[in-house]
Amino acid sequence: MNFNRYASHLAYLAVGLASLLLAVFISSRVVRPSFSQESPAPEASAESPSEEMPPSDSAESTAGPAIISGSENVGFLEPYVFDLREGRRNPFRPPQLIDGNLPDVVLPGTPLERYELDELKLAGIMWDVKSPKAMIIDPQGEVHVIGKDDRIGRKRGYIAVIREGEVVVVETASFNGENTYSSRVLRIDK
Repeated sequence: MNFNRYASHLAYLAVGLASLLLAVFISSRVVRPSFSQESPAPEASAESPSEEMPPSDSAESTAGPAIISGSENVGFLEPYVFDLREGRRNPFRPPQLIDGNLPDVVLPGTPLERYELDELKLAGIMWDVKSPKAMIIDPQGEVHVIGKDDRIGRKRGYIAVIREGEVVVVETASFNGENTYSSRVLRIDK
């Protein structure tokens, strides 16, 4: 009885070992080795001709990648050092005018960014909804429905809060190279 238990364990071990060896054998025949860009690819030897690429007269007809010998191997990505002294602007900061200030209007943006806040009129507020909306009338008489975080005004303003009867707008201004923020309240005219 004890012998049968050990025999079944040995049979499972033998089947597992045989399947592992078969998998290694099949994968070595089917899967070709790949090489990283840091390590040069081994050159093809004269004893084993390449089965994938037939010999051809022109380099344009080859479908596979070119093999570069170790002496011609160039790094994939060369290190790059960004130097502001070469007259380049910092790509992580917005572009500035000649005097160092930020432009008043960065992009055309929304239609309400064409006007100063004093030119706009708060006509109404949709208050009793999930996300409140404000109705703004521009100088041409067109009505715009805007919500929280929408852009408004020429000074890069945005709607911070919509309350019952008023809208709080936060505007950005540049002073000595630093951004300052001011808030203005638009109220419904009664």
